[in-house]
Amino acid sequence: MEAVRQSVEGSITLGCYAPDGTQVAVCRWVTDTATFGWLCDVFVDRNCRGQGLGKFLVSSAMAHPAVQDVPLLVRGTRDAQGLYGRFGFVSISEPGRWMERRT
Repeated sequence: MEAVRQSVEGSITLGCYAPDGTQVAVCRWVTDTATFGWLCDVFVDRNCRGQGLGKFLVSSAMAHPAVQDVPLLVRGTRDAQGLYGRFGFVSISEPGRWMERRT
């Protein structure tokens, strides 16, 4: 829980809520607001999928003023390439230049 708390507090987090106040979707930007932004942890409750919430959430995230004119990334998607493609995301052009350190 501590890692989740820190990740949310250190990010720009957006959520979608049902009329009763229940959270049904969430995403967050990890960004310095100047040189990069990483859209991650995009989740829509399984019971609420297929209603356009993912599109609405990503659209809202893309409109956030903190990430305007900043190079943006999305990483780790298994099945949402079509969704992100609608917002201009493409495969990394030079994947050989990227490195990662796994923990």
